[in-house]
Amino acid sequence: MNGNPALNTIAVFPDTLIQTQKGHSAKIEADGSSVMVQPETMVQFEADELVLDHGSLQLNTSREMRVRIGCITVVPVTSDLTQYDVTDLNGKIKVVAYKNDVRIHYQSAAIRRS
Repeated sequence: MNGNPALNTIAVFPDTLIQTQKGHSAKIEADGSSVMVQPETMVQFEADELVLDHGSLQLNTSREMRVRIGCITVVPVTSDLTQYDVTDLNGKIKVVAYKNDVRIHYQSAAIRRS
């Protein structure tokens, strides 16, 4: 966590960076959401949003917890329990919704040339 090995149980606050090593996973419990951080994953916790740098997450949320990967954001469409996975490996993003739907929002950056 934030570059240091974590204890078995630890409080996670916004802006916390979580990185799991090969063969190890982590679980984040937040109000109305549970996230399984799979091995070899780097993610930043932002209260109602996770910023995935690389790796894989499994989410169960009734709080509409989002996952952002660069300019793409995965958002549950309902506050009912939504179960979904998000994976970013080698720049390829995969989203699988198991219970209820998610919306994939793409925000492109405007490029200005002088």
